[in-house]
Amino acid sequence: MKRLVYILSLLVLCFSSCMKIDRGYIGWTGNNTISHEGGTSVWVPIDKSISVKPVIHSIYLRLYDSDDNVVSFESLQIDQNNYIGEWFQIKVQTNCINITFLPNETEYKREVQLYFDDGSKIGNSISVLQSSKR
Repeated sequence: MKRLVYILSLLVLCFSSCMKIDRGYIGWTGNNTISHEGGTSVWVPIDKSISVKPVIHSIYLRLYDSDDNVVSFESLQIDQNNYIGEWFQIKVQTNCINITFLPNETEYKREVQLYFDDGSKIGNSISVLQSSKR
């Protein structure tokens, strides 16, 4: 009997450790534009039945002139999920990414693009553009 219990336990352990949850692609939805007055863009998974806490790897910051030419570009590699920049803030929780923009008093449009791992096969990214005061 002990041997049977041992074999069954071993089989359960083997099968459970061999099973890998493959989420495929996880889509995110949120507001991708913010007014020059500032505000928060909230992003959540499209599939409400999953639970995932994204891990941010990179932040790309761009400034655009009135003709949509990039006038400034910065790439940040980070190792934390909550980040405070000069004119934006990122806060990550389970099933939620918040990107908050301060008011934009400049003549440039500002963009924050996040690259993150959410357990899907290919990783993911989101982008939010804030209008200029003009």
